[in-house]
Amino acid sequence: AYIDVYLHFRAGEISLLDYLWRAHGEHHLVWIRLLTWADVELFHTRSVPFVIAATAAIVTSAVLVWRQLRHAEPKLGAATSMGLLAPMLMLSTANVTDCSVPINTTYTFTVFFAVLALVLFAGAKAPGSGADLRRLGAVLAAFGASMGTAVGLLTWPVLLWVAWRERLNRGWLATIAGLSMIYSLLYARDLFLLGLQPALHKDPASFVDAAHLYLSLIHI
Repeated sequence: AYIDVYLHFRAGEISLLDYLWRAHGEHHLVWIRLLTWADVELFHTRSVPFVIAATAAIVTSAVLVWRQLRHAEPKLGAATSMGLLAPMLMLSTANVTDCSVPINTTYTFTVFFAVLALVLFAGAKAPGSGADLRRLGAVLAAFGASMGTAVGLLTWPVLLWVAWRERLNRGWLATIAGLSMIYSLLYARDLFLLGLQPALHKDPASFVDAAHLYLSLIHI
């Protein structure tokens, strides 16, 4: 499906902006669209760009979290060792699938940009950190998170909560709140519930009948 949409773009049937921002179900897969271009034009559909980019994203995410844990409580003697739990949890064998199957690489980009946004925003309170630049970088990373999957939109309320907890001035609170609302409305435009299509055609009563509840129970 990624390549089909790209071929329409290459044929001049859709514009670059329409290609990058075209909805894919509940998501806007901007990073996937760019990687599809690279995969088709440079690697002849071998999935190499997806593997490289997703691996870099997940490894960098683990490093960012590890650094945060390592410096969170420097007085603890075990801080460095405890920080290693982050890469151990984030670099599991399950991530091999996320890094090697193009359709799964979307998650790695959402995680990377969400982690980057939180690290930059939280680090803005450190002395000499260039607070405003860090917060600006965090806002840009929040945009990037939702360009992986729609789940990245959750980065915005988290940033707003952190800003409130840090008692930032009203300018920053208004900026984050305003951007999040405007961007979320633009993001939701023209989306279609691809992942919910099978459920939308079912009778609502079928979700509470005995057979469905039994299947749900045994798969928990």
